[in-house]
Amino acid sequence: MKTKFKKVSVADRLPDKSGTYDSNLGEIFYNNFRQKFEHNDKWHDLFPDYWLLEVSDYEDEMKELLTELTEAIEFESIIIKENIDNDGWENYGGRLYDKAKSLLTKIKQQS
Repeated sequence: MKTKFKKVSVADRLPDKSGTYDSNLGEIFYNNFRQKFEHNDKWHDLFPDYWLLEVSDYEDEMKELLTELTEAIEFESIIIKENIDNDGWENYGGRLYDKAKSLLTKIKQQS
């Protein structure tokens, strides 16, 4: 899976785990026990403005899904029923809907 990095303001949130993180000050260590960013000599605290969080990149999935959705709409291949029962979700529109909801859930969990 592809990943990307997201800027996270130190004022908003600190990392969940101890480790090395890229920041506006370069690569620095975060000590979760002390809840402080430290210089590698561990005697000096550092105060970055932000740190970079690695997150999943759903860009390719989003492009693919949006392409499918726009093509489906252009060719009027989505059938909308007023009363959709469980069997009705086997249609093409239902599968696209399920894929879109799943992708939205992934993206919301990442935020």
